[in-house]
Amino acid sequence: MRPVPWILRVLMYLFVVATVFDSFTFRFFAGTQNVSKLLGLLLAGLCLVLYGTRMRFGGRDVWWVVLFLVVTAVEELFRQGTMGPAMAEFSLRAYLSYVQVLILYFIVRALSLDPRVYRGILFTYFGTFTTAAVLMFFGVMTTTMGSEERESLAGVNANLLSFLLSVIVVCIAVLLLDSWRGRTSRNLMLAGAGMVLVVSAAATGSRGGALALMVGLTVAAVSSFRAGRVSRYILLIPLIIGGATYTLATSPVLRSRFEATVTERDTGGRDELFEWGARTVQERPLIGVGPGYVVPLGALMGKAKFAVHNTYLQLLVSFGLLGTIPLAAAVLAVLRRNWKLRRTVTGSMWFSVLVMILAFGVVAHLGYVKHLWIVLALAANPTRMIWERAASRAAHRGCASFTVARVPVPRAVLAKSRLLMSDGSGSGRRSGGA
Repeated sequence: MRPVPWILRVLMYLFVVATVFDSFTFRFFAGTQNVSKLLGLLLAGLCLVLYGTRMRFGGRDVWWVVLFLVVTAVEELFRQGTMGPAMAEFSLRAYLSYVQVLILYFIVRALSLDPRVYRGILFTYFGTFTTAAVLMFFGVMTTTMGSEERESLAGVNANLLSFLLSVIVVCIAVLLLDSWRGRTSRNLMLAGAGMVLVVSAAATGSRGGALALMVGLTVAAVSSFRAGRVSRYILLIPLIIGGATYTLATSPVLRSRFEATVTERDTGGRDELFEWGARTVQERPLIGVGPGYVVPLGALMGKAKFAVHNTYLQLLVSFGLLGTIPLAAAVLAVLRRNWKLRRTVTGSMWFSVLVMILAFGVVAHLGYVKHLWIVLALAANPTRMIWERAASRAAHRGCASFTVARVPVPRAVLAKSRLLMSDGSGSGRRSGGA
């Protein structure tokens, strides 16, 4: 696939920013829309026009996702014949939500083969959610939820916002552990941003987000450990993990919610939801009851619609084992790749983030959350994997330069086995292969 045109790159970055404001909707054509949905349609249309069938992906996870789409499409067609007209229409709309985010996964997966897009998406995420954390820190555009005074930004779901802020914190922690020396100004900026992010994440009062943050920081500390960095770890790990723990523990809203969980068994109704989900899976283990399950569950909970608040149950209830297994295999394939690259910066970073996702999925329904699939697409990027392995081999061989897929990898990249973050120029000596 040829280099991504600037218009697609700009649309991709605007789409990432717009996902923060998904709670702002408006009437457009025949339904309710938001900015990210319209930008997503424009992005998909331009990709189809410019690339068509020439888009390339690579990786086994893509084929697992394709299998998921095929199996679940057959399941949905079968269910359509067993439902009334209103419920059939709602179930189809809910299923199309999954189709949309998986199309987004394919688009991000293909476009991020261009290192400029890969780097741009990462920087956009960092800038967007760091800005969101700063706004929350100073009380700008914040909204208060319930009697517990949980804070969020511009109506964004507090649990999801806490998790996304925590993802950026873990990425910052990996960067600090990797290169603390020699980059004082950059490291101080990252440390300051990390502190604001943790404080803002605590202000949301999300118990699941707080637990996911601690899981991510712990995994990051273990996966990035190197024998030659013991002194750095002795200094930084207590500061990073201890500082995050102290900030979360001293947050009034978060402390009160954890106390309610311990003393009053307040789980936000998740124990009842788990029982209902487990019973439904036992009744329909193979194909589930469909993504429209939120209607009967809502009737049980006294609301119009209600989600099961558990990603694993969400998939099992919606698509059964036949649909869940391919999607689980895709995620595990990406996790396995990053585990093999855990001794590189990006490998350790993405492995920690993926484990965070698996942990947070126990208390949240992430099946059709856009951010989940953008992160998976970036973590699964096969070109990045090739660069990492090739740079590691070339660094061991002492090569002055190395070329991978006709893109020269600079000496500085070889020295640290890092992800290529520039377009590169010139033609380096080819030593070995990838």
